[in-house]
Amino acid sequence: MRFQIFIAILLLSQISCVQTDSSIYIKKIGWTIKVPKGFKIDDSATMTLNKSRGRKLFENTLNKKINDSALETLISITKDHFNHMISELDNSNLINKQNWELSDKTSKGTLLKSLQNLLTNVQIDTLNTIDTIAGVKFKRLQMVFKLPNDMIMFYNQLNTFYNNHSWGITYIYSDKDAGTEIEKALKSSILDK
Repeated sequence: MRFQIFIAILLLSQISCVQTDSSIYIKKIGWTIKVPKGFKIDDSATMTLNKSRGRKLFENTLNKKINDSALETLISITKDHFNHMISELDNSNLINKQNWELSDKTSKGTLLKSLQNLLTNVQIDTLNTIDTIAGVKFKRLQMVFKLPNDMIMFYNQLNTFYNNHSWGITYIYSDKDAGTEIEKALKSSILDK
């Protein structure tokens, strides 16, 4: 019995986020966000698969292996197949904000090049802006994909240098209502002070 209690305590101490009703508290950065209605939290197998797909996309563009072991998924949620949000923290040792600026610019350029190579008959429109989430300024790369079947997909990648880490929030949607729900959740999220 003591062993079972020890295991239970050990497992509880490893939890990186706590869910109460529809809110998630991510201890690592002290971030509380509401899960939009109709979205579900992805399981670890789904998160691993999605991370692998993203890594392969970059590896194919760069023609080299990428080590993404320092990326930690904070939250990943999905509604249906085409509406998804993920937030990740890069735990690698970024020396300063200047290094982050270069890394952010390079990764966004590589992403755009990867997508243009992959989606040859898709029109991609881009826009770069600054957005504030939970009182923190993020650089936003917004892309609109116009597919040959008249489907439109919206992609938003927000990145910031936060507490000596690269913090990213990415969301993609085809349902504008789902996109609005994600944006409401982000705008109403809070960080511990």
